[in-house]
Amino acid sequence: MREFFLKSNSSPLRLIDDKGTEWDFTGTALNGKLMDKQLTRIAVLKDYWFDWKTYNPKTRVYTLGER
Repeated sequence: MREFFLKSNSSPLRLIDDKGTEWDFTGTALNGKLMDKQLTRIAVLKDYWFDWKTYNPKTRVYTLGER
C-alpha cells in the first residue's frame, strides 16, 4: 500500500507517494517506474463528520506525523 502526500507549492496540485512517484489528481503517475500507470478508482462516500462519527464512534482522526 502506498501513502500519499500533497506536493508543496505545486500548481496544478500534485501528490507524491512514499516511494517518490508524483501523481496528478486523475490518478496518473507522472514519473519513475510507474509513469503513465493509472491508480484504480474506488467508490467513496461523501458524508458529514458528525453523521459519520455517530455511526462509527471508534474512528480516529489522522494527525500529520502520526503512524
